[in-house]
Amino acid sequence: MNSNRFCGTVPHKFKQLKLLFELDISNNRFNEFEGTVPKELFDKDLDAIFINHNRFRFDLPDNFGNSPVSIIVLANNKFHSCVPASLGNMSNLNEIILMNN
Repeated sequence: MNSNRFCGTVPHKFKQLKLLFELDISNNRFNEFEGTVPKELFDKDLDAIFINHNRFRFDLPDNFGNSPVSIIVLANNKFHSCVPASLGNMSNLNEIILMNN
């Protein structure tokens, strides 16, 4: 769903998608997604997470490192806090981009 004009919040029903293996809601710059990202996202069995170029605001949760992703891009949002120590648990991680938060 990247590079569209979607706006508002991400539907809570996304967490019920059982066959989802990659989440890409990046580059919704014209009307950006906003609000928080559910911490449950980082417990899902995903290969990649792209939520960059939106207006998400939240602290990175303690379970951030639970994610089995190989790539995660959170750039150009409004995340706060320190990177959780659980980042060290991400054994599949090949690339992480956190710039401009």
